[in-house]
Amino acid sequence: MLFGQNNILITALFKSFDLGTKLEVGVGTRYWVGNFAGCCDGVIILREAQFRSNSCSPIIGARRTVRIPIGQINFVSQGGCQKWPRLCKEKK
Repeated sequence: MLFGQNNILITALFKSFDLGTKLEVGVGTRYWVGNFAGCCDGVIILREAQFRSNSCSPIIGARRTVRIPIGQINFVSQGGCQKWPRLCKEKK
């Protein structure tokens, strides 16, 4: 799902996810992959998250907790990395 500047829709979307749901959250031209841990004060919290490039390459190692401001989110996809493993394995 792509977003503009409508933070109300983004907040409502995250309230529909169960805690622990695996998500991809797009920020700029890259994305975070992690487990949903909550939404509070305009910030989305992911646990055990990793920042990745569009080519599936990890940019930084896994972080215990990541806070992503809602205003920076471009897209959200449930089931993070489900569609990527085959592509990532081929590039190695």
